[in-house]
Amino acid sequence: MFCVIQKIQKKKPDEYGFPKELLVDMDVYTVDGEEIAVYAHHFGEERFERPILDAYKISIHHSYRENGKVKKKQWAICTMSYYDIVEYCFEDKVVKPVLDAKIAEMSIKRSRFFRMVYDKLNPLEDAIKAEYEQTEEYKIRKEHQAILTT
Repeated sequence: MFCVIQKIQKKKPDEYGFPKELLVDMDVYTVDGEEIAVYAHHFGEERFERPILDAYKISIHHSYRENGKVKKKQWAICTMSYYDIVEYCFEDKVVKPVLDAKIAEMSIKRSRFFRMVYDKLNPLEDAIKAEYEQTEEYKIRKEHQAILTT
């Protein structure tokens, strides 16, 4: 039994890039004759384009012999886009009850399943995140997070 991560191409780009602007609003309220300024932040409408159409289909394959013939069983687990890998973890993209049913059908322990997936997924995640960290979107996102943290 082994994990396969197949690279496929999406037809449409991801339209939910990170917002380009962090905006601050100020509202002034008068309470008992005293003016109080209240600040709030929100993100602008313009977003970064996400042109990479790569997606990764994660599945588990099991080959076995039955009456001298090679048989193969496959379980499709999920498909994660390039940007899903950047923003989410594998567990965020699967439906737990559905995954539990597939693991039970495979007759393996959860720990073995996750070890198989992460042995293949971790190097891919590392490469994608290193590539993404070179983009303007990532740099602006980090600036916005630093501003919001302070």
